[in-house]
Amino acid sequence: MYSLLLNLQYSKEVFYRRYRFADVFARLERAPETALRRVAEIEGVIDVRGRIVEDVPLDVEGNPHSVVGRIISMPAQRTDVISNIHIVRGSYFPGAHEREAIINQRFSEENDLDIGDTFEATLDGTRERLTVVGTAYSPEYVYLVRSAEQFLPDNRNFGLVYVRRTFAERAFDMSGAFNDLSVVLSPEADPEAVADRIEDRLDRYGMHLCYTREDQISHYILSEELKSIRGLALTVPLAFLIIAALILHILLARITEQQRAQIGTLIAIGYSKGAVAAHYLGFGAILAVIGTLIGTAMGYIITGRMLIIFAEFYRFPELVNRFYPHLALFSVVLVAGACLAGVTFTVMKVVNIQPALAMKPKPPPAAHGVFLERIAWLWDRLGLVSRTTVRTCLRAKTRSLLSLLGVIVSVMLLTVGMWAGTWMEKMIMFQFGMVDNSDLNVEFRREKTPQAVTELSKMPGVRHAEGILNIGFELRKDWKSEDLAVMGLAPQSKMYNVYDDDGRRVPVPEEGIIMPSFLMDKFGLTVGDQVELEAFIKDKPVSRSHIAARTKEYFGLTAYADRRYLARLVGEGDMVNGALLSVQEHDIPTLIEILKDRPGVINAISTDRLMQSFDEMLSEWIIIMSGLLTLMAAIISFAVIYSTSAINISEREREIASLLALGWTPQEASGMVTAEILPMGITGLIIGLPLSRLIPHWMSYAFDSEVFRVPTDIDFYSNVQVAAILLVFLLIARMICLQKAAKTNILKALGTRE
Repeated sequence: MYSLLLNLQYSKEVFYRRYRFADVFARLERAPETALRRVAEIEGVIDVRGRIVEDVPLDVEGNPHSVVGRIISMPAQRTDVISNIHIVRGSYFPGAHEREAIINQRFSEENDLDIGDTFEATLDGTRERLTVVGTAYSPEYVYLVRSAEQFLPDNRNFGLVYVRRTFAERAFDMSGAFNDLSVVLSPEADPEAVADRIEDRLDRYGMHLCYTREDQISHYILSEELKSIRGLALTVPLAFLIIAALILHILLARITEQQRAQIGTLIAIGYSKGAVAAHYLGFGAILAVIGTLIGTAMGYIITGRMLIIFAEFYRFPELVNRFYPHLALFSVVLVAGACLAGVTFTVMKVVNIQPALAMKPKPPPAAHGVFLERIAWLWDRLGLVSRTTVRTCLRAKTRSLLSLLGVIVSVMLLTVGMWAGTWMEKMIMFQFGMVDNSDLNVEFRREKTPQAVTELSKMPGVRHAEGILNIGFELRKDWKSEDLAVMGLAPQSKMYNVYDDDGRRVPVPEEGIIMPSFLMDKFGLTVGDQVELEAFIKDKPVSRSHIAARTKEYFGLTAYADRRYLARLVGEGDMVNGALLSVQEHDIPTLIEILKDRPGVINAISTDRLMQSFDEMLSEWIIIMSGLLTLMAAIISFAVIYSTSAINISEREREIASLLALGWTPQEASGMVTAEILPMGITGLIIGLPLSRLIPHWMSYAFDSEVFRVPTDIDFYSNVQVAAILLVFLLIARMICLQKAAKTNILKALGTRE
């Protein structure tokens, strides 16, 4: 896991540095190029760049969906500009034709666009045919999403289109102007302070948003992913190392107990206690070296596979699986430390052994009744095997507790594996099965009156239409602030539902906003608190609103309000900038084609397409990650169960031999001593399943972010799967132990050990 983190960090740092990823960004309505000088004069600013950036509808042959392209202006000649691009295929504007375009590599792959192919873009109402001359990667779009509300990349339906600056100026009537600003700072500059000064100096030009690299969408999502990987890299191996140390401790503790006579004899005939202790320390060291070598090789292979998966989400020019010798050496030291920690207690017992006492057979423990014998009506109904099993478990407390602990750990490990394979499916089903009930999501280029929604409702196949209003705000409470998207919903919306933390539907109030629980907890807010909201719209005053309710969300940070109330917050009457449509399934493709050519509509995407995009992007990642975790958990679980069961058989070898000598058959004798495996396993399962429910809550505290939050509930089906797997392991372990016990040599087991 840590090598994966290092590989991603290295690729990110090289890409950012080589292609001059900006430190501060700003979106404006329109500013003259002369304003760049005012920004360059700010202390700490090294370089500035003004661009023209606009989202426009695209028409790509072979793609039936609504496609959006982000037009980004570039210099006609290749120079070392801020947020430069890395050419993957083709050339950088090789000809004199102004309609040449460079598109991002993944958009090219998803739409089968090769060098020389063409597509159409609607620029300010004019359709232009652009020719692909190259494909590229950009440090600004390592993780390519259109907005913070889009949770996953949709590489087929959203692409980057780089065009000459002169073409963008003509297409959008922006001659000598820009609407997007990128700034590079000196290392000692304070990005937040510079961003504030830029906002003050350019506010007259319709400042929509000014933010630092830390808040840039691609960088933020990548950084959060790296934080999650770092957390996993530190916690998961540590958990497995603790389990390995525990298993090793149990194993060696029982081995030394069986070999106490041999240990006493060796010390008595002249071997030093240090030499004997070194033998057991060497046992742990050898296991550490072998385990590290195997683990390093497997880790390198798995890291390579995971990098391929991450390349589906994060696009770097170079993403290589490097081998880190210092990390391998550290792993050896760490694993050796865990193994030696596991044997230390045993070694201390070895050093303190008195030869004279050790050479004698250990006296049997004093027999005594167990508390169940006092419950006569229950005890009398138990057979001989059941009574013996109960007495054995309750008298050999240490052995029983260790076996029980092994099963509990196994249950928790298996539960984590099963949970990891279901949480993404739960998130998707919650978002598209409960929250968003629409079939088609339509986005307008500008705000419109509700009449635009009425017109949509009359289109072929539309059963119901609701207008929505999406506005970005800066949320403020005391000294804290956060960028927040607020969705205005229609009164008594049928297309979009909001739920609280307990899964109850929350009606949208006429006044106030419904705030995400994650953000409320982060700010220490409660229902009824007042907050300040500054819209990212030119010349809009700061407004105040109260928090009406909490809402549970798994993706992003979106607050909700009544659409008319939201419009009043920004000083406007009822308006919409999008619509949710319920459409007959067979009419969806036709309606998308109609909306592609409809003036004022920038995008129309079906809910099924969003779900398909989620599935395409995440299915392989979920299968590999959850499968790997479940496999590791299964291997360790079986190792724990089998090792504790096998050692129990070795410790009770004399009991088995005694029963055989008394005339019991091998099947009867082995059945007697292995009868406790299933009861102990079921007891551990009963205790482990409730405890395992704490793990998702712990992981949610560790890994929840503004990008996504994981569901903490474990469904009944997952518990059934864990129980079934564990019972299979228990039965296999018992079968192996039965065979082992049946092969016991009576003479050897009952022979005098002195």
